[in-house]
Amino acid sequence: MEEKKVVLDEPVSIAGLLLIPVSQVWLRKSPAGVGQSILAIKQPIAVVVVSPQAKRAFRVTGEEITLDELLQEAPVLRDEGYLK
Repeated sequence: MEEKKVVLDEPVSIAGLLLIPVSQVWLRKSPAGVGQSILAIKQPIAVVVVSPQAKRAFRVTGEEITLDELLQEAPVLRDEGYLK
């Protein structure tokens, strides 16, 4: 069984900014003899920067992306109420 999920890490407030880390979690379970083998990888993919003036999103490479692009990958941002 293989599962991929985009999750939010704990937001951090710094100097009036709210930083919201966005990560992708990949989990793979497979039978291994008499037990199971489990492999999990958590990889950061983006960060959302929320200030009183604006909300912006950046890939971990530094490339700015639109919030709509990120919401396609991480609808959890809307679900958690960060981008209202």
